[in-house]
Amino acid sequence: MDQFRLRAVLVAILIALAASLVVVSPALDAVRGFYVDILTALRWRVFGNAHPAGASPAVVVALDEETFNTPPFEGTPSVTWTREIAQVLNALIDGGAKVVGFDIVFPTSIEQSAMRFGDETLGARVRGFDREYLRALSIGARAGKVVLGQVQHQARPILPSQGQRV
Repeated sequence: MDQFRLRAVLVAILIALAASLVVVSPALDAVRGFYVDILTALRWRVFGNAHPAGASPAVVVALDEETFNTPPFEGTPSVTWTREIAQVLNALIDGGAKVVGFDIVFPTSIEQSAMRFGDETLGARVRGFDREYLRALSIGARAGKVVLGQVQHQARPILPSQGQRV
C-alpha cells in the first residue's frame, strides 16, 4: 500500500510538472489570452447574460471599423482623434459613469513629433492639440473615474504618453 501511494504521489508530481512546463512554454505565447475569450464565451453559453442588455451596469463605447470609416475619423490618423475622444470622455463622466476604462493606448502625442515641418518640428506646429484630451483625462482622474490601459507583449510595456499618465 505504501509503495502504491508513493507511486501515485510521484505520478501526480510529474503530471503537475509537465502541465506547468506546457503552460509556461514560449510556444503558447500566441494563444496566451485566447483561453480567457473561450472561458467567457462558455460562461455566456452556460449561464446566459448576467443582466438584461437595458439594465446592464456596463456600457462599451467601441472605436471599431465603422468608426474608422465615418467622418471625422475617416482618413484621419488615430493619434489625432484625441479631441473627439475628449468630448466622449466628458459626456460619459457628465452622464454619470462611475468609471471609464481605456482599451486604447496613445503611447505618443502628435505634439511630441520630431519630424521636420518647414523650419520647425510638426510637434511644435501643433502645440496644444491634445489640450482638451489631457484636460478631460485630468478631470476624470481627479474624480477617480479614469483607468488607462497598457499593452505588454514583451518585456517593456507600451504605456500611454507621460502627459496622459500625469
